[in-house]
Amino acid sequence: MRKPLRKTSRQARQDGCALGSSVAPFAVAALAFLLLGGGGGCRDSSIAPSPRGRNAAASTGRQQEELFRYAIDNLNRLEEFNTGQMARDILQTLADLVQPAGTSSERREDPLLLTWPEPEMLRQIVNRLQQWGQAQPRQSDWKPDPMVAALPAAMGQLPWLRDADQLEFSRYDGFALREAVWIRGVSQWARGEGLDDLQRAKSLFDWTVRNIQLEADSAERIPQLPWETVLFGQGTAIERAWVFILLARQQGIDAALLAVADSADGKPSPPRPWAVAVLHEGELYVFDSELGLPIPAPSGNRLDEAGQVDIQPATLAEIVRDPSLLRRLDVEQAGPYPMKTGDAQRIVVLLEASPAYLTCRMKMVEAHLTGNQKMVLTTAPSAQAERFGACAHVAGVRLWMRPFDVIAQRMQLEPQRIGRQLVKLLPFYAVTSAPLRRGRLLHLKGQFTGPQGATEYYQNCRPSDRSLQQHESEQLEKAVEAARQSGVELSQEQKAEIFREVRLETVMLHQAKQYASYWLGLIAFQRQKYETAVDYFFVRTLQASPRGPWEHGARYNLARTYESSGQSAKAIEHYVSDTQSPGYHGNVLRARWLEALRKGDPEPQAPSDAPAGPAEVPEPAVEMPEPTAPPPEPAIEVPESGAPSSHAPDQ
Repeated sequence: MRKPLRKTSRQARQDGCALGSSVAPFAVAALAFLLLGGGGGCRDSSIAPSPRGRNAAASTGRQQEELFRYAIDNLNRLEEFNTGQMARDILQTLADLVQPAGTSSERREDPLLLTWPEPEMLRQIVNRLQQWGQAQPRQSDWKPDPMVAALPAAMGQLPWLRDADQLEFSRYDGFALREAVWIRGVSQWARGEGLDDLQRAKSLFDWTVRNIQLEADSAERIPQLPWETVLFGQGTAIERAWVFILLARQQGIDAALLAVADSADGKPSPPRPWAVAVLHEGELYVFDSELGLPIPAPSGNRLDEAGQVDIQPATLAEIVRDPSLLRRLDVEQAGPYPMKTGDAQRIVVLLEASPAYLTCRMKMVEAHLTGNQKMVLTTAPSAQAERFGACAHVAGVRLWMRPFDVIAQRMQLEPQRIGRQLVKLLPFYAVTSAPLRRGRLLHLKGQFTGPQGATEYYQNCRPSDRSLQQHESEQLEKAVEAARQSGVELSQEQKAEIFREVRLETVMLHQAKQYASYWLGLIAFQRQKYETAVDYFFVRTLQASPRGPWEHGARYNLARTYESSGQSAKAIEHYVSDTQSPGYHGNVLRARWLEALRKGDPEPQAPSDAPAGPAEVPEPAVEMPEPTAPPPEPAIEVPESGAPSSHAPDQ
């Protein structure tokens, strides 16, 4: 009975409605995975097929140029291509993971790639680059960077590094290229109008803080690669720092992680990460990704023309000379700033050198890019080490092991955790046309408005609750009617199974709506449409989902919106109200400085009167409609990581 039931329910829902086709042909297997877990191995499909025969004949310079142009042109406009099968692929992978070991022909052996569903166009891009690369001359003079060559032998077996000198492109390379395109796209518009590298770095850091909601770290959390952090808009302090460093790299700005060289019982221990340093004119300027603030220089705080706090970052040399710069960061409500006076005397610079940036083939691609397609695909840590090592108060320069460790950890994920990571992607494909995904990619490119802008696609993710509930009812009725017409007598268990399939789709649509509403607020803020931003952050996000996935980001960005529109009192109230936010320490500092600056005191010596508990959320400055009651919570279980909520306003 189960097999025809799935078929008839899928056929019924393919009739669809305005919301698009169902994502749930394998939803029951997905739910079983989430509830029960499962395990088993998989087959390796990491290497793109090697072209032979007819394809190998494409050896003329013109043909090779066409292969390369096809790959790069399409890489730069991935949002335009259909991904209608992605939800089915994700759910099929979840179904495969549930099966006992050895029972599924669709098994794959690489947990890292299992968490990265591959769009068809990305696969084609890798294949074209593979054909192009085979006809390129071998880079006989290419050598791995000396700092990379000194890595432990086990690290050399990670993807990219094990074939770093080869011109064979793999699936891993496709994801690395896509990540570089996304980060380059953000960097080109988020850098602002600053005339020097430091001003641009400040703008890139501010984008990172506003657009990547700070998440608490934990042993259970699956560490993210930068492209995941950018796509999801959520990350830990370290993940924020990683993205900021790569944004700076795309703008030709040297940035690296500062860490404190600690010792335990007289023995060296791994350096303790602290903040990001931007190298500018021989000085290291310090940005703290957990505070969400640069460390202010002496007299470094001011109000800009719009009345916003503008912070001139302190240099490492200034921090070493003046210990009070760190002590000004102590906050009574959040505790002392974790850096001690002597810590700044033991600073080690950790250089970001993700494995994908260290290969011969990426250097070859980078060299062939011209015009507006140019992007940074490589790094030279030894050369960077010389520049950072020449700065005052730097005790040493090393490779940052985080990029290598994250990849190693992700390659060891057990099936239950693979599934949790896959579920986080489902809202991006909850509708066949994937409007959330398209909107997000256009958002990252800075294409906000117009008929093919991010705003249009985000709005398509925001049907009213009434429409969603009606859609769910219609899908249930169609599935039951299709079974009846086919002569299938449904048991209560089978009816419950159909309900769970349809409910899973509804949950994903609600989560897509939450994401779209919040991101529309970020676009409105970027465009200085502050009343619209207040609407999205306050009504569409905070009121609609008081404990939703964007609670902390919406409160912070609502405060930033009030600050930018000259409503300092409201901004301060919001900064200090979210006592449960992982960024509370930095929020209170910003509130303190804003309050002092508007009173004409740029150097406050003590915390302001921040409340000990949450404050009431103030009404926005514009008239807003009241949201209707949210639908009931779905009767299914989902992982804590990225767990969708069904709460959203009727808009």
